[in-house]
Amino acid sequence: DRGADLAGISGTCEFLSPAAGSVSADEEDATLLPGWHEIEDEKKNFILAELEIDQRARQGYESQRFLLQKQKSGWVKENRPAAPLTQVELDRVYELPFQRCPSSANANIPAFTMIRDSVTIVRGCSGNCSFCALTRHQGAQVVSRTEESILREAKNVVRQTGFKGTISDLGGPTANLYATSCSLDKPCSRKDCLYPEVCKHLQIDEDSFVNLLQAVAELAGVKKVLISSGLRLALLRRTPKLLARIIRHHLPGVMKIAPEHSEPEILRLMHKNDALELDEFLQEARTLALKAKVKVDFTPYLISSHPGCSVEEMRNLAQSIKCNDLKARQYQDFTPTPGTLSTAMYVSGRDRDTLKPIRVAKGATERQQQRQELEKVSGRQKSRPHIRTSSCKPGCTKCRPRRTGKRK
Repeated sequence: DRGADLAGISGTCEFLSPAAGSVSADEEDATLLPGWHEIEDEKKNFILAELEIDQRARQGYESQRFLLQKQKSGWVKENRPAAPLTQVELDRVYELPFQRCPSSANANIPAFTMIRDSVTIVRGCSGNCSFCALTRHQGAQVVSRTEESILREAKNVVRQTGFKGTISDLGGPTANLYATSCSLDKPCSRKDCLYPEVCKHLQIDEDSFVNLLQAVAELAGVKKVLISSGLRLALLRRTPKLLARIIRHHLPGVMKIAPEHSEPEILRLMHKNDALELDEFLQEARTLALKAKVKVDFTPYLISSHPGCSVEEMRNLAQSIKCNDLKARQYQDFTPTPGTLSTAMYVSGRDRDTLKPIRVAKGATERQQQRQELEKVSGRQKSRPHIRTSSCKPGCTKCRPRRTGKRK
């Protein structure tokens, strides 16, 4: 027997023939994106399309429109967004009887090793950072699991073969968005809770997270509970009890923070302002660590060569890292990935807010120069031998002659 028609399922995409796409384009609830050929002719259209997709992703299931884009040989239709899982549904999904192990007992999978003893407590992220596609994957509406469901899964982790007493993570896309909600009576179409500052309508239930951490830590067989997922600095500064507990009990000696950059203009392009509170956060966190007699290092995640960034701004970032007595151990060159506004800025060379041209480091030389500014404050850069150049004066004692010809 023929199964049900798969067309029109919320949250899915379909490829339409030229004729079917033309018919859909005339529907009232269709939003037409710049097509393949329009983007090929004018790269500005790439970011215009991405901005439309971003707005619709944040609106979520409240949007009653579908997206349509003409391709080389047909059309792509993105149906209306699916509704986010309810709390009951989220609990049910994560309590399905998963095996929690690779299909092959001898498989060496680093990613599995990292998450084997972890528990997801929250889904979705309302941060909307330009370089992140999480809003496209999980939605901008945050949904948290109940404490009872999390405890049941944590008990399953304890019963696993090879469990050594440490829950490696209670987290999600942003761990301390757990138990947050919106105070507005009607759905918010913006769903941008952390930029340019923490929204006044964001309700933060600090006690729920603190109680959850304590409840999991008190389970039989659990010696330590860690938080390895990302933590937003701006939220931590507004939850002093949670910050104090994390520092005292839930760190492996290192707190991973993600300022990404220090320069306001680059932070604006990244759509992330946590770093503007970095100085105050470090002062507060170090004071709490001192009181608790706990040694804590802070490892910042940083990005070089983000669209709009130059070597000078990376030099300023390096200086900020040094002044805050940090080491740049976790950093990466910006890499274009599908589904982000940063990638659209990289391709189009346009500002996400003004659409004006911006600098984009694409050549290997400049990207290396930007990265080297962070290497200088990483604490692990080795001195490189000085190589003779045309600008060196005769008799230069630092010179090492450049090797020429073949080795014998």
